[in-house]
Amino acid sequence: RILSATSETALMVLYVQRPTQDGEAVHAGQIDDPEAKKALGVLGLASLAFFAVAGSPAGSEDSVAAGGALWTLLGFIILPIVWSVPEALVTAELATAFPHNGGYVIWVSEAFGGTAGYMEGLLKWSAGVLDSAVYPVQMLNYLRKIFPILRNDVYGRLVMAGMTLVLSMAQYGGLGVVGVTSNVVIVLTMLPFVVLVVYGMPTVDWDLVVAEKPLAEVDWSLLLINLFWNLNYWDAVSTLAAEVQTPKKTFPRALALALIFTVLMYVLVLGVAIGNTPADASWDDAELADAGVWVAGNWLRIWIVASICVSTTGLFLADLATSIYQLEGMASMGMLPKFIGLKNSRGVPVVALVLQVIIVMALDQAIGSMEDIIAYEMIGYCAAMVLEFCAFVRLRMTHADVERPFKVPGGLGCASALVAPAIIFTGIVMGLSDWTVWVAGGAQIVGAIGLALLFMRMRRSHPRLFNSTSDECAPLLGEATSPRSPRSGSSAKGDSSPEFEGLYIDTESAIPTTHLTGGALFATLVVNNIS
Repeated sequence: RILSATSETALMVLYVQRPTQDGEAVHAGQIDDPEAKKALGVLGLASLAFFAVAGSPAGSEDSVAAGGALWTLLGFIILPIVWSVPEALVTAELATAFPHNGGYVIWVSEAFGGTAGYMEGLLKWSAGVLDSAVYPVQMLNYLRKIFPILRNDVYGRLVMAGMTLVLSMAQYGGLGVVGVTSNVVIVLTMLPFVVLVVYGMPTVDWDLVVAEKPLAEVDWSLLLINLFWNLNYWDAVSTLAAEVQTPKKTFPRALALALIFTVLMYVLVLGVAIGNTPADASWDDAELADAGVWVAGNWLRIWIVASICVSTTGLFLADLATSIYQLEGMASMGMLPKFIGLKNSRGVPVVALVLQVIIVMALDQAIGSMEDIIAYEMIGYCAAMVLEFCAFVRLRMTHADVERPFKVPGGLGCASALVAPAIIFTGIVMGLSDWTVWVAGGAQIVGAIGLALLFMRMRRSHPRLFNSTSDECAPLLGEATSPRSPRSGSSAKGDSSPEFEGLYIDTESAIPTTHLTGGALFATLVVNNIS
């Protein structure tokens, strides 16, 4: 689900803005060649957005188990208005106003300063690690539908661990995640569900589709968290903003297309599956596989399971690659002990990979429940999203002069009204979460702060354990040395204009788009604020 980096191929560029003497903004890190080819058009960006948010209807079954047919379908219609549309509009405006890779980290940095941007990235990273732990469990749940022996707890745990190790070895060998979000893969993944809808529509029992579960029996916490998980991450495409053709037109069109397709997918697939549900169905974590049997036979169930396994494999590899290269980048910039960034002959950070695999396997073995892992990532993710929405409103005040090729209509009041329901919804999700979810979320936030303080102290007391910041920063900036812009007073050129609150790099120092990965971005945010 995190598409900010895929191995060493998807790149992030730090966006920095500062007033010049004539009051106009300049962009550090901007691509020098104005003719540089942009890779993403409407369909390409829509595909990325769809895969970042959903990828397939797999994982939506818990909503039916928690809320029943009617409340689930209404949720997939109403929640996009409350959450997905605001997130998509915020993404479209800020990604076109700050048309550089880095996305939400840059927005928060410009709004509240680099420390806040670092925490934004760290919270999203923490959520991403938990998200990557979801996929081995999800794959196992679906494989159990055609291999009943895996329902044995011991065999299931062994297979789940084995899948994690095999996929991690593929990453160790330098396997890049290429084409995970391509149109072809989306078609192949969705094709069995198209067959499900076509075959099942004539036999739908509409009384089952509109069946209302008594409000007192609805598990609102599970229902809202599962709906939320299936409809978030619209801002993921913002980290590829610099690769988008004509962002003013492409972003709103692509996000609108992806949003419509995502909502239709959930409503049609779940509606047909629910309408063909036999009386003894239980709606577990992989019930859509059984829906294939209800509608067409065992051959469709096998096809659905195979497509979900392909989709889940790609999503797991994307999450894994993103996380380990982020750790490697932070180590190379001096934020983590240098041994964490050690690479093998293929350039894969093996220590970070081993650490990531251990964390994922520990989460899967200790928790083992897909719905619990999803719930545990929500507090940190909600906190990051509230920070992101607040940055959207603040940037309307502090950066009103920044050109916005696509702008949400209205002024500051409209911007606040747009994100207010989404912020309230995050409060509801957090408020309905039980104490175990709060403990997990609190541990992520406190742990992130504690580790940051620990490594900062270690860096001062044991500098040999860390890479030299200055030596590592200079190549990324394309210079032998990298003078910092002053943090207070006048600008580097004697400009008396007030500085923005973001991170500053000398405006002549362009960051090469072929060098700065997601990890380097987050590390640069930290380096510029503690060095």
